[in-house]
Amino acid sequence: MDRREEQQIEIDSLLSIYPDELTVLTSENSDPEIPEIAVDPGDERIQFTLKISSSEAAVGNSAGSVITTLWKFVFPDEYPDVAPEIRLIDPGEMPPDSKDELSKVADAAAQESIGMASVFTVVSAVQDYLNKHAEDCLNRFKEMSLRAKREEEEEERRKIEGTRVNVESFIVWKAKFDAERTKKTKTPETTAVKRLTGRQMFEQNTNLDSSDQQLMEEGEECADIDEREETGQGDDDFDRELFEQELLNEENDN
Repeated sequence: MDRREEQQIEIDSLLSIYPDELTVLTSENSDPEIPEIAVDPGDERIQFTLKISSSEAAVGNSAGSVITTLWKFVFPDEYPDVAPEIRLIDPGEMPPDSKDELSKVADAAAQESIGMASVFTVVSAVQDYLNKHAEDCLNRFKEMSLRAKREEEEEERRKIEGTRVNVESFIVWKAKFDAERTKKTKTPETTAVKRLTGRQMFEQNTNLDSSDQQLMEEGEECADIDEREETGQGDDDFDRELFEQELLNEENDN
């Protein structure tokens, strides 16, 4: 069996395994404006593109997290006695700096399989690398989710329990409390007049006894005046009697 027949058998096997992922390239179905996958009309080597993806199991059967990359393979005329030409066309969701690492993984797997069909081995190696990366991303995502959840729970707990007191927080609170207390002490007292009790009035005014006696005397005088006014002994009657007495005295003298 010559090399061309071996290459064709391998292509047929790969098409049965990857019917939707593998596309055989020819000068008729390749786009010449895309040099990465273009095939020259005179180039009769077997060439094809192949999508290599991480498995859904690696990311918990979440199809949205599957990483898909696109590769181009070219079988040299001496293949499988030499390694195939492999080029990473699209790294998909992989970080840009991982492109060289992916290419090294594929080339290393091809070199280890010289002398036999190597494409399946290359696909397996690349897929293992993608699975590991997907698992790492998934684990980081889970850790971030758990951390965010713990922080949210801790915040809720702090709201319920309040702020825990430690030495530093107590010192800050004590300084603030003392400053406010000192400020209140220096604030002038209000000038509002306070009502005094009977005892306070007595202690502050030692003349209360004499004042009471004076008020009583003034009250009696007022009562006499009121009584005189009631009996008709006003100022006008008193003046008239005095005037008549003076007249009588003058007549006697004469």
